[in-house]
Amino acid sequence: MKYEVTEAGPMRTELWNQKTVRVHSGGFNINPNDFPRSVEYVKQGTPLSIDWSTRNAKPVKTVKLTAALGAGATEILVKKGHLFIVGNHIGNGTKASTITAIESEDDTTDKITIDAALGAQPIDTVLTESTEAGDNKALVTASVLNYADVKLEGQPSVSGIYAADEVRESRLPYPITAAIKESLTVRFLFIP
Repeated sequence: MKYEVTEAGPMRTELWNQKTVRVHSGGFNINPNDFPRSVEYVKQGTPLSIDWSTRNAKPVKTVKLTAALGAGATEILVKKGHLFIVGNHIGNGTKASTITAIESEDDTTDKITIDAALGAQPIDTVLTESTEAGDNKALVTASVLNYADVKLEGQPSVSGIYAADEVRESRLPYPITAAIKESLTVRFLFIP
């Protein structure tokens, strides 16, 4: 008799110490409309925001600048592979704007057009999804990390990790900020 374990999605390297992972019981519904149409899977390690009353989860979207942003600029050059879609709000913790267009620049870069400037930002700054546009608007906060790759078809649900040691920040599918680490709390031990 042969016993074989397989998981959906692409093969990944270890993102955290598997022996220390703590997963919430039951799943959380996820809406495929929260993702770009080109995204086929919710990747393992994606930060998620959980609504406990509805048991719904939303991705905490982040993106890294590939070029410095001028004070009055409304076009942002970012690393490809992000989860932002037109209509999302993108911010830096002090100000947020609404995304009006996303275009591919080349194989590694997208150009995101926003309706109002965010102010000067250096290259490699990580911008995060905001709850709304304007000054001093809250960023979407993470409650858990996604446990495994989940295919976005039918009525998908995800499992959320609420604690893990030796989380390899450099191996996570999306850049994270100090605010995301803080919202995940000390239950996660991040290492480079």
